Amino acid sequence: MHINEPEREETDIKDCAVRNSKDSLFRYIFSASEALWYMYTWISGKDINHENIEPISLDEKLQRRTRYNDIAFITKDNRLVVFIEHQSTLNSSIVYRMLEYYIDVMRIFNYHKKPNRPKVEMYVAYNGKKILQDNDKILSIDLGAINVTANVVDVRFEALPTEKANNINDSLAGYAYFVKFFEEGKAQGNTAYESYYYAVEKCAAAGYLSDIVKNKELIDMFAEHYSYDDQIFDEGIEKGIEKGIERGIEKGIIESAIKMLRSGMLINEVTKILQLSDNHVKILESR
Repeated sequence: MHINEPEREETDIKDCAVRNSKDSLFRYIFSASEALWYMYTWISGKDINHENIEPISLDEKLQRRTRYNDIAFITKDNRLVVFIEHQSTLNSSIVYRMLEYYIDVMRIFNYHKKPNRPKVEMYVAYNGKKILQDNDKILSIDLGAINVTANVVDVRFEALPTEKANNINDSLAGYAYFVKFFEEGKAQGNTAYESYYYAVEKCAAAGYLSDIVKNKELIDMFAEHYSYDDQIFDEGIEKGIEKGIERGIEKGIIESAIKMLRSGMLINEVTKILQLSDNHVKILESR
């Protein structure tokens, strides 16, 4: 029994957008079997038949979880299952999570009852700020009877081989390029929301992720993570601002909206630019 490749429908993208937008974009890009296969062959140094890749997601299978695997696949001959987690920090809890995912896959598809269980490979695609040392390149947990390890691969743009980094058609290079400028935008004092669009503009200018950054609706959906929650505004703007700050929501969007309205911009213009609803902006208009 196999899991069908996830369809990229609008509702799926919106559900994904409430999570961290960088993670959502990573999952979207590499949920396609070709991109996932290409990434695996590079980070593992191994080659397998592209047609033997079947992406899997535990999102719909494990409703009890609050976190699911980033990207994974199982080979159609059931010989191998691979988990790849996207991380900007490193700790052994990542390996515990992937071990849990493996056990879940075994249980869901009854592999524990079969004599030939798929082998597992675990990888961490690292894109944090730290320069990795040799002892950072393997994460492990020692459970006494077994030792579980995950290989850490540096996917920061500056760490990629020149030939790979300069290939604008390479999905991993494109994603690494996006993250580079997302972080640069934040370092310049921009909000996370502004930094997201800053990175999108940089990708568009350089030609990376061209099939994605040209789709404004898709990009706007991923950037929803930095928009305001309807429930906050329903409680009133003053209380909403306070709650928003407590929850880490970007204060800059409110300030920008107020300035735009005071400068004479129309509500529909503000909602289009800042991705807020009409009701949100109407509340701000009275301030």
